[in-house]
Amino acid sequence: FVTVAQGLNQIRLDTDGEISRHVDTINGLATKIASLNDVIFKVESSGPEAPDLRDQRRVLINDLAGLVNIDQVTLKDGIGINIGGQLLVGGNHVNELSTKSDPDNPPLHDVTFVRSDGSEFSISDKIHGGQIGGLLALRDGDIVKFQDQVDRLAAVLTTEFNQQHQAGYGLDGTTNNNFFSTLTPQAPLANDRNTGSATGSSVTIADPTLATFQGYEVQFSGASSYSVVNTATGASVTSGAYISGTPLSFDGLDVVINGTPAAGDVFYVNAQKGAAQQFGVALSDTDKIAAASTAAGIPGNNTNALDLVAVHTKRQVDLGNVTLNDYHTITIGDVGSATQKSTQALHSKQLEFDQVTALRESVSGVSLDEELTNLLSFQRSFEASARMITVADELMQTMLAMGR
Repeated sequence: FVTVAQGLNQIRLDTDGEISRHVDTINGLATKIASLNDVIFKVESSGPEAPDLRDQRRVLINDLAGLVNIDQVTLKDGIGINIGGQLLVGGNHVNELSTKSDPDNPPLHDVTFVRSDGSEFSISDKIHGGQIGGLLALRDGDIVKFQDQVDRLAAVLTTEFNQQHQAGYGLDGTTNNNFFSTLTPQAPLANDRNTGSATGSSVTIADPTLATFQGYEVQFSGASSYSVVNTATGASVTSGAYISGTPLSFDGLDVVINGTPAAGDVFYVNAQKGAAQQFGVALSDTDKIAAASTAAGIPGNNTNALDLVAVHTKRQVDLGNVTLNDYHTITIGDVGSATQKSTQALHSKQLEFDQVTALRESVSGVSLDEELTNLLSFQRSFEASARMITVADELMQTMLAMGR
């Protein structure tokens, strides 16, 4: 589990690094496009069109569109380019993109637009095409999905196996021992739009038999009242009076939040997150392995050992009423399905790309700017699909390794 978790996390970090590098490339391309806008405007203001310069600009725009979805407009002093609804290039003026640490997903980064006063705001949710769009979708979508599945598998295995192990007796006569290390859930995560001073302190699994390993939102209607909603079902779980530092208890969890929240503040709780990374054996003394079902059965009674083996074939509500074995198979199948869909998407977009390229080269009397916009749209999808295949293949190899 630890190897799988580390592999998935590294893929996500590598993807984040690629996004940052592409943002730097975008800024360089934008500067060159603005410079050509200025030169073309000056040359054509006193003479005929400058086709060579326009071709150079088209190549740069083509490169830019391969990295991120753009909208281009014709201005009196050149081409204007918008990204995420924000003007990146306008004539000879250039704004910049940057990356900023994402408070909800440290140490990952948001793609931001830099205002003229130096302030930044995120446009990650407005980027859907090109290599950056594909990388964002992978980093924050597919990879997170597989991380959640692996974490859930590790969390359920840990709690179910430990509960059964606690019921048995070791050769030394002891009982109520955990076989696997107990989970230490991550602290409640504050929504980055919270306005109060409250901070998440800790989450403890107080009663493993009640823990669901689903996501929750702790929602504050004011400084002294809260409610909890299960994000998987949308159901209200509990509500009550909030006192800083006092545990909020629900579904087998004790959640501690400190400070003063404001109305509308939200904290996210997920007891399974990071479970695969924490997975490990707690016992160091083999005499404590609880194979016997009763103290009187020592030695020779292996009833509890058989019950421990049977854990992997028991249907688990927290896994969608399937067994641990089945859930593992489903997870690997999901990765395979993602790979297949990516392969099909790549083939489809490659055909579209080739068709539009051929059309552009053969048809005369067509607006090159309009045609280029269509071509770039296909190319953006092609780039995103290509990256999807690369990462999906890596995920498949990682997940298959877990079954060996």
